[in-house]
Amino acid sequence: MSKIRRGGHSAEGETLSAGRVEYLEAARARVRTRRIRRTVVIVAVLTILVLFATGAVGSSIARAKDLVDTAVIALAPAAGWPQQTGITDPDAVAQMSGSFVEMGGDSCVVYSLGGTRLNSIQSGYARPAIAAGKTRFVLYNRSGNELRVESRTQNLYTKTMDSTISLCAVADAGQVAVVTDSTDSVAKLTVYNSSMQQQLVWNLTSEQGTPLRMAFAPDSRRLAVAAVSAVGGQLTTNLYVLPLSQGDPVCLGSENSVPQWMGWMSNGFLLVLYENRAVLYNTSGGSAGERASYDFGGGTLVSVSNTSNGAALLLSNGQTSTAVLLDGIAQRIEEELGRPATLVVTGGLAKYVTPLCRHPLTYDPELLMKGLALLYQMNAPQHHAGGGKKRTCPFVPAQCVPAAAPQCGRRQAL
Repeated sequence: MSKIRRGGHSAEGETLSAGRVEYLEAARARVRTRRIRRTVVIVAVLTILVLFATGAVGSSIARAKDLVDTAVIALAPAAGWPQQTGITDPDAVAQMSGSFVEMGGDSCVVYSLGGTRLNSIQSGYARPAIAAGKTRFVLYNRSGNELRVESRTQNLYTKTMDSTISLCAVADAGQVAVVTDSTDSVAKLTVYNSSMQQQLVWNLTSEQGTPLRMAFAPDSRRLAVAAVSAVGGQLTTNLYVLPLSQGDPVCLGSENSVPQWMGWMSNGFLLVLYENRAVLYNTSGGSAGERASYDFGGGTLVSVSNTSNGAALLLSNGQTSTAVLLDGIAQRIEEELGRPATLVVTGGLAKYVTPLCRHPLTYDPELLMKGLALLYQMNAPQHHAGGGKKRTCPFVPAQCVPAAAPQCGRRQAL
């Protein structure tokens, strides 16, 4: 076959017909098309292999499932409230995007905010616990080594760890942090990406402590860890921020108290609630550390609600509780007696409790001393051996002295 050149001429210079030229051009086009297709297939196969190797495919599938869940929640008819969730004694409730998860015993249910039941799980765990992110949550066994990563409508992953799980946290982007026991260190912290592939491992020493609280930053790029250690017989909390991409943990400070709650106000500020005060930490740059604090003033933390702009704390005041207790006691005494009762209070905090009580109270700061003086006068000899004058107590009013006091030398326990 002769070699064909462009321009409608053969290798010998013969002019080709128009039909022949058209045929040859079509043949060249088919060859180019086959080469392009083959190149596209090769590139697609290589791309899929890279995506599978990096876990991007699993992450994309999980994101697609989250989008499907969002669509299902948005399109599902709202059943409304109230609803019987089937859990009579809730142990934990966590909010997610457009829904919430409720756990009681080994049962766990997910409801939309409109009242539609989305998911139901019977884990069979002996000590179940949950940790929730934006679109998924982790249900794990604190006396075992299994955890379940659940979306709002279905199970995504089930993973068995090498040792017992003590704590978990979930990021809004789907990463999961798991704290387990370790034979080589005090605790082992492992972070998995959204497709449950290992991202980093941190083996904590005895000086660093055991993680008690964890919280992902809103951008899911950092993890705050509050680890508790025993120093000189006293519990100390060490607060760290762990970058997930690279770098070592950054210590923000230490506190001689156990953290009750921890959460991010924004990507740069972290709020930690200890037993007696709230501390706001700056986590960015060279100024990382304590930024501000608020003392509870003797109150006890009951609940907290936070947003990116601030937090609301519900504190239980011991004085108010005492006032309610006194009112209840006074009411029952009066019901038993059938007539009003007079109550006298004393003590260092009595002057603060008295204004909070609804029942009338008489505050006497020296009531204890008066009682001791009365006991002394009733039991001590009333005359000197030589016939001296009768002893009187300047602290006790005359009307408080019993008419028939014990005679000299006699002692009576009151």
